[in-house]
Amino acid sequence: ELPGARLQSNHFQRAVELDPSSDFALAALADESIDRGECETAFDLLKRAAAHDTKLDGVYFKLAVFYQAKRDPVRQAEAYRRAKDLAPNLELASDYKNKILDMCGFRY
Repeated sequence: ELPGARLQSNHFQRAVELDPSSDFALAALADESIDRGECETAFDLLKRAAAHDTKLDGVYFKLAVFYQAKRDPVRQAEAYRRAKDLAPNLELASDYKNKILDMCGFRY
């Protein structure tokens, strides 16, 4: 891990401490948790960002994949719809989706 990455992570953690509704910081910490293979931590952070009605489409795209991993098709569809409302022409890369699914132990 690079020293700059740890410093950046600390800044995001501090931002959430100062403002628990900081959707950008929550999303950034979720991405770091995904990179570290921490399924439940990432899922929790994304749910917290979404609870603040974030406009960050990536939060909802990733949440849709987490809900797929948890076999919750209703919430998966809802998160995906929110993502597409915000970014109709975007998708998560399939290798990134598979990374999340594998991390969370999803098997087809």
